[in-house]
Amino acid sequence: MAKTKQNLELKDAIVEAIKQKKGHEIVIIDLTENTQAVADYYIICHGNSSSQVDAITDNIERFVRTETSEHPFSGAALLRLYFGNPPLEQMTNLYMFTPAYSVKNFDVSRFEMKKGKRYLTGISASITGSAVGVSSADDLQIDIKEVRAGVYDIKVTGKPGEYCLMFTANGASGFGGVFDFTIK
Repeated sequence: MAKTKQNLELKDAIVEAIKQKKGHEIVIIDLTENTQAVADYYIICHGNSSSQVDAITDNIERFVRTETSEHPFSGAALLRLYFGNPPLEQMTNLYMFTPAYSVKNFDVSRFEMKKGKRYLTGISASITGSAVGVSSADDLQIDIKEVRAGVYDIKVTGKPGEYCLMFTANGASGFGGVFDFTIK
């Protein structure tokens, strides 16, 4: 396995989460040179009691969920949506990208962290500009540019946190899935 920025960020997030709960004797084993390894790093630490070890574990899970993402962006998220005819075998999963729908059928939502879990607390802002739900859209800006027919560039600027792009037409509200991303 190769060292990547994302894996280094994950390793650093785990070590920080351990330190926050006073874990000690932290050992990091670098496995990136081992082509047979199932992970890039193996991290071991010590706690003084089972409740401390539980707290460390819970904090690692919470920290990793909030500090890392498969799709991180700095300052603003840049997304491109294509509407057309998805392959027939993927139509069930990608129906929201058919010509029957458009960028107007998607909303951007923010996840809130509560007790180490992610909650979608409400629609932060519609791509078309309206605010819905319990969260305010005051600190969220969405810019849309039509590149060509059926192709849109979307720029989402907001405070650091976890967001998602969600299909909301006809009351679907994420039924077709969401695209999670993080703004750092």
